[in-house]
Amino acid sequence: MKKFIAVITVLLFISPFSFAQRKGKETQQRYTPKFDYVPATRDPVAKNNISILLMRPIFIDRDIAVAGSPWSEFSKSMGNDLEELITAKGFIIRGDVFNSYDDMVYSDKANSDLIITAEIDFHANDDRKTKSVFVLSSTPAFKVAEGNVGITVSVILTAISPVTKQKLWKKNLSLPVRNFTYQGSIRWATAPSVLAEMNEDVNLWNPMCKDLEDIYQESMNTIWKQFDPSELKSIAIESKKADGKIK
Repeated sequence: MKKFIAVITVLLFISPFSFAQRKGKETQQRYTPKFDYVPATRDPVAKNNISILLMRPIFIDRDIAVAGSPWSEFSKSMGNDLEELITAKGFIIRGDVFNSYDDMVYSDKANSDLIITAEIDFHANDDRKTKSVFVLSSTPAFKVAEGNVGITVSVILTAISPVTKQKLWKKNLSLPVRNFTYQGSIRWATAPSVLAEMNEDVNLWNPMCKDLEDIYQESMNTIWKQFDPSELKSIAIESKKADGKIK
């Protein structure tokens, strides 16, 4: 009897937060998304004779930008595929995909026509319907009985003059709204953020990652259609004027 009372006492003093995040039996493996894009066609190399410095794409939301996988793979892959896309459009990419303006040396800035940046504006709203679950604690716990996730995404492309950093061209490319539902498998003491829930619960991770794959392809296809060489040529002339390279 004393042993039974001791076990109950230990259970009552378990941290509610750690108990709330304990996983139940997972019924599916964690999905690994693949982010890859192949340009539809390829123009001759340097056909347009315009040199571009490319900045690595970033997520505007700071929490997503530092959240690690799969977001870091998404932005890194987009940088590499944008480099391939721009080359396939007949432009010249100078140097690497840069993490910041300060990483570019002056000679690259002086001998380039444009800097291209890409920002990913990603929002996921999770409307949860919860149910209470029994735990041996005074703190209530719940599971997500049904989660309804709505995703809105836009990619913002900007062309900047390399020396004076004047913004000369900007396009906000909105993608179709996406929605999916899921059933949670984790017990929670308090409502987590979407990112925290996604990292802990494979039932949210998997459909989110599969949607991210589709969003990636939609983003790159939309950029391909909007990246007009004739338009960029006129912007490059304005960039040279802004930087004092031509009158």
